[in-house]
Amino acid sequence: MQKDNSIYRLKRAKLIQLTLTIGIDLVFFIIFMQRSFQAALSDSPALACFCAAVWVSVVSFLIFLLWDLTLLRSLSAESRELNRLVYLDDLTSIPNRHCLDKFLADHIAPGSLPSLGCCMLRISNLDRINTSLGRSSGDAALQDFSEILEKVGKPYGFVGRNNGNEFVLVMENASQEKTEQFLADFGKEITSYNSHKTPIQFSSCYTLNQECNFTDLGQLFAHTSNKLHH
Repeated sequence: MQKDNSIYRLKRAKLIQLTLTIGIDLVFFIIFMQRSFQAALSDSPALACFCAAVWVSVVSFLIFLLWDLTLLRSLSAESRELNRLVYLDDLTSIPNRHCLDKFLADHIAPGSLPSLGCCMLRISNLDRINTSLGRSSGDAALQDFSEILEKVGKPYGFVGRNNGNEFVLVMENASQEKTEQFLADFGKEITSYNSHKTPIQFSSCYTLNQECNFTDLGQLFAHTSNKLHH
């Protein structure tokens, strides 16, 4: 999920203002405690009124700064929740395709494209689970499948939900050995899961871009998805 830099910068500016305001308050208080200054206030009602006005202004500014920081904290929480809704899949809580595309665009250098690998996995018996056991069981299978995929896939690369019952793992410095090892690790976890839960069957395929030389990530995804469905 991306960080809202505008809110972060505004909060930092407000904190700087708060620090300066507290500093001014302290200086004003130290000056006020000087006997010579107190004597001057006693001798000059105009100076006393001016100082009182300045003091009220500074304190009011401080109060409004604290109020702004409270509002910014609330906005920051709302921003995080909106990011979660935009970038995470609603059902499985793993990154959706929109997040996947953005992450790769932001973090994968164009020069590393030839070393990428794309592995796609699909729950092949999801329709049967939905029909025989109900939609809630199908949703549970999707959630459990995604949890296993995220746990196994994180050390290998970036995991996301492509669409429907299709998931994707994107690997940097991908090789056949590395990809086959991931599939073996994932298969073991699914086998263990199937021993005590509604069995999940899945199909998978992968593409190593060093063999295909695609110049665009979309082509790599489309090619791998096409292999998965044929």
